[in-house]
Amino acid sequence: MGKIKFLIADSQYLVVESLKYILENDFNMLSAGIVSNSNELEINLHKIQIDMLIADSVLILDDNSLMLKNIRVNFPGIPIMVLTNGLSKTEVNELIKNNIKTIVYKNIDREEFRFAMEATLNKKKFFSGEVIDLLTEQTITKRNSGNATLTTSELEIVKLIAGGMTTKEIANKKNISFHTVISHRKNIFKKLSINNSSELIMFAIRKGLIDSVDYSI
Repeated sequence: MGKIKFLIADSQYLVVESLKYILENDFNMLSAGIVSNSNELEINLHKIQIDMLIADSVLILDDNSLMLKNIRVNFPGIPIMVLTNGLSKTEVNELIKNNIKTIVYKNIDREEFRFAMEATLNKKKFFSGEVIDLLTEQTITKRNSGNATLTTSELEIVKLIAGGMTTKEIANKKNISFHTVISHRKNIFKKLSINNSSELIMFAIRKGLIDSVDYSI
């Protein structure tokens, strides 16, 4: 099997060059080119066969998101990772509506980027914490008054579990001990009267703790 061929669509020089270097050297992938605007992107998509597109949100969320919609109509099978410096909740929902499964901020760390790459290539969901925060920003007010109230730390643990992270991975990400994560999980389970992670995620989705995202369990 040949190397995975990627196309980068971004106008920020340092971001593009750094990303190209990482993909070629850390992931052993092959660059199919770099474009800096939507016109170049459209031309290259029709000219070059690629296995993955990495695009800045500004570039594909143009007027009425026509660029994004055209890509999805003409190249529905291409996995797309969207990079961003900042998004509104409306823009995130627009991306999700157009079947974008990976949305990451450009300040993503090395480990998160590896998870994001794996998710993109396998056509699974991966969202940066900032994106998840946008989607869940009104979760506390959406709860019924009779529901147990989770602390900020507990809510963050729920988000990480929903993202598919293990207890060890959560401990590393939050820079806390393995046993502290276990303690958080036990407290969450006790407050919500649930018995396992699957029930936790389903409860979170059902009650609005996690909004507009269909997480894999």
